[in-house]
Amino acid sequence: MRRIEGATAGASVEEEETWLPAHDRACAAMDDALARAIAAPAPDLAALAVKLELLFAHCIEPGAVEEEVAEAVIADSRRLLSG
Repeated sequence: MRRIEGATAGASVEEEETWLPAHDRACAAMDDALARAIAAPAPDLAALAVKLELLFAHCIEPGAVEEEVAEAVIADSRRLLSG
């Protein structure tokens, strides 16, 4: 996705439209991989921290959880991991 987004940065709408099928496939692949990663049991606290970061970055609609709340949960997971 980042490769496609980089290639289309600053492009016209018409140019971006040519990339839409590839972008849609990349998004679908990422969503599938993300769903598998989140559904898998976390084997340890480090994996749980990664899952929380993925959850807040990619699965929760922007604005559904206040940014400070998401940051606090992620900070807690990191703190527990290091302690």
